[in-house]
Amino acid sequence: MVIDKLGASQTEKTFQSLAPLMQIKGDLTDDIKKQILNHTLVRKIENNLFDPSAIRINKSAKLGATSQPISFDLRRNQLPAVVPPAWKV
Repeated sequence: MVIDKLGASQTEKTFQSLAPLMQIKGDLTDDIKKQILNHTLVRKIENNLFDPSAIRINKSAKLGATSQPISFDLRRNQLPAVVPPAWKV
């Protein structure tokens, strides 16, 4: 979660900033902090609408050198806006 990547003081400032936006008053107990995390975007994206780990773009690929040129089959709308000059389309 994003909040886990923050330092202690930044985490506390984040909770203190989010609480009034969510109309939460009083001390920020562990239960209140859990409520804030469960109802804000300061958490991992849930996969109820889509699975972010299954996105097919921006995935790394291991390519080995061979005597043949590397080729890919793509739809035209999947090409980059500026095609690199070494590419044959």
